[in-house]
Amino acid sequence: MDVTKLVIHYLLVIAKVAPLVFLGFFLASVMIILRVHERLGKLTGRRLARLGLTPEAASAMAASLVSPSAGYPILAEFRREGRLDDRDVVLLVVATTFPTTVGEMFLKGPFFAALAILGPKLGTEYMGALFVTALLQTLPALALYGARSGNGSDIHLPSTSHDDVPPLREAVIEGLRRAARRMKYVLPRMVGIGLPMVILAEVLRSWVHGGLGPVVAITLANVSHYTVGYATAAELVHRGVLSESEAVAALLIAGCANVLMIFLKASLATYVSIFGSRLGLRAWAANLGSSVGARLLMAYAILRWS
Repeated sequence: MDVTKLVIHYLLVIAKVAPLVFLGFFLASVMIILRVHERLGKLTGRRLARLGLTPEAASAMAASLVSPSAGYPILAEFRREGRLDDRDVVLLVVATTFPTTVGEMFLKGPFFAALAILGPKLGTEYMGALFVTALLQTLPALALYGARSGNGSDIHLPSTSHDDVPPLREAVIEGLRRAARRMKYVLPRMVGIGLPMVILAEVLRSWVHGGLGPVVAITLANVSHYTVGYATAAELVHRGVLSESEAVAALLIAGCANVLMIFLKASLATYVSIFGSRLGLRAWAANLGSSVGARLLMAYAILRWS
């Protein structure tokens, strides 16, 4: 193993993709500042209702596109009014996974970062697998909840602000500032954490037979920040340690650790505070189990049929 060449190549990769990652953060920030997500959420809610979803389901899913947890207070309010029972709430919490994933991938930057770091082909494959994984949670939950008639006349959507949308010039300037702040956080971690992970993967590969070593390295890198996980996976693909399909599967498996950390550190308190202890714990467990299970199932399918 030539560590010097490994380090130099990884640093060159980071230097190459850093401007593209900055561009992704900038685009995501401008979308939020101009409230593209709010407008899309309102449009989506009424389209969903016209497809036959109840106003309760359409409202929760559209709101989840606006903000990852915005749909939960809506479901809690519908339950308080007697329009949903506990089982409905649990199913609809899981059903909001797809719009939540879409919102997070575009508005927080992972979609653009994946294309920049992994490359257009591999990045698109991974994002596609992630969206399919989200659908594996959403579609069965909606099927169990059942389609009821709805005309979209009772769509409840949150508004993140009552201020006017700023002019485009101001939005661009603020977007640049936000992107710069994100890069100040991300770039040092891509170098300081990603580089040791790439070296660790090489060491583990020489010690451990099969793909366990690279998967462990990508998982540890991904826990630090998703861009570090992407960079580690891209480097392993470039060096031929992993194929593209194996890299996609490894990133999905690595994401399970992120999901578990998020659910344990923050989400449980959110669920309990919104739904109460008993229902909150049920919804939390259902969403956690379906999230991890869907990722592992998708990773298995990719490895099995690639």
